[in-house]
Amino acid sequence: MIEVAASSYDASIALLCYNQENYITEALNAILNQQGVNLEIIVSDDGSTDKTYEIVSSLVANYKGQHHVRCIRHSKNLGFVKNFCETIKKCSSEYIIYAAGDDISNPDRALKIVDAFKKSGALLVHSHAVCLNEKDEVIDRNYPLKLTGDNPSLNTISVSSALYLGATGAYSRELFTKYGYFEDKNLIEDLVLGFRAVLENRINFVDKELVRYRTTTGLTSKYNL
Repeated sequence: MIEVAASSYDASIALLCYNQENYITEALNAILNQQGVNLEIIVSDDGSTDKTYEIVSSLVANYKGQHHVRCIRHSKNLGFVKNFCETIKKCSSEYIIYAAGDDISNPDRALKIVDAFKKSGALLVHSHAVCLNEKDEVIDRNYPLKLTGDNPSLNTISVSSALYLGATGAYSRELFTKYGYFEDKNLIEDLVLGFRAVLENRINFVDKELVRYRTTTGLTSKYNL
């Protein structure tokens, strides 16, 4: 088992970005402006070739708020899965909230997620989101929600192509210390983590729109998997 020292933060936020210069300012500012919790924020740029990292560096350098923020830049592109796992390893808190470099978290997202973890003992917490198209217009929800109520059967989960909206996901470190990190760059992290949480029957769904989710500009569409 991987031992991790206790953290003084309520949660860690892992913000992953890659070639998202048009969106990263709004995404990172939304994370920096989280209210009601003490956060560790790690921004991991996966070798962007545009101005994403320069924007991140400037925002972090000028940040004067209460949260502890640091940014990481990979010299070469690792791909989403490896970047995800390497960033999770650097987080020190028990609760780790994922954020994408093109999505916008509500100011109370972290507070509501931490509260859900503490009240439920969940290993995975997720929520609803407002879906946006390429013009930032609100569109109908177009994501799966199979992990919202009674624990679904393992047979159902094992053949599902999607379980929940990964952009809203947050995880207890136990999902990694007990089951390990990922090696296969072609896997889908929310399927793996969702399956692990179903095995434990420890999932909590926050029935609120905590993220503004851009449906056509995400990391997966930009990575060469």
